[in-house]
Amino acid sequence: MAIESSRRHCLLTWLSADLGTLEQHDSKRITEDGAEAIALAVPHESKAWHVVRRLQQGEHADWLLEHRSNDVRKLIAFEVGGTDRRGIAALLREKLAQVAKSIDVDHRCAGVVGFKQPQTALQSVEMPTRVH
Repeated sequence: MAIESSRRHCLLTWLSADLGTLEQHDSKRITEDGAEAIALAVPHESKAWHVVRRLQQGEHADWLLEHRSNDVRKLIAFEVGGTDRRGIAALLREKLAQVAKSIDVDHRCAGVVGFKQPQTALQSVEMPTRVH
């Protein structure tokens, strides 16, 4: 796992899927759903961020998250990506460019998951101070 500029190893487990039923599933949704489950767990565990809601198309991110500290609420636009075919570096750059367009948030971040070689990355976008 790469979280911002630090790396850590962790164990993530889940029940095995019945590969005999694989044709019953949408191959794109399986990767997206798996990536979202893992990507949402990482900032929750590492940064204590919580889901507020799913964002609408056109908002340049998948999820609106929040972090509360000292009674101050910070909103985070969170874009998720996943791949089972390639490394995650290029996908992370794509997702960071996308979430950088989000507005009305305090922080922008992307989380990507690679299934070919199990790995995940969480990276923030530098942004100017929010205007109210």
